[in-house]
Amino acid sequence: MPETWNPTGLNLKGPDGADGAAGTAGPAGPTGPTGATGATGAAGATGPQGPAGPSVWGGITGSLSTQADLQAALNQKLNASRLTVGTTAPPSPALNDLWVDTN
Repeated sequence: MPETWNPTGLNLKGPDGADGAAGTAGPAGPTGPTGATGATGAAGATGPQGPAGPSVWGGITGSLSTQADLQAALNQKLNASRLTVGTTAPPSPALNDLWVDTN
C-alpha cells in the first residue's frame, strides 16, 4: 500500500503487517490444444507365405471344346448384336431377335 500523508506532512501509515495465509487453489483451467501427430512408424515384417493349393472353386483343365456343359451354357447366351432397346421395334426382326420396349 502506498504511504499516506496528512495535510501537515506527517506519515499516517504504520509498518506493513505479516503476509496472510495462502488461499485455496482455484479450479483447473481448460485443456490446451493437442500437439501435432507424430510420424508413422516403420512397416512390420511380411508374414509367411501360405500353402499352395487349388482355387476355392476348383481347377479347370482341358480346352473349351472339352467343356461340354460350359459350351452349352455359352451357346444359350444372348447375341448382343440382335438386341434392340428403345421405343421403336427393329425394322426387320428375325428369329431370336430381342426388342426391349422402353415406352
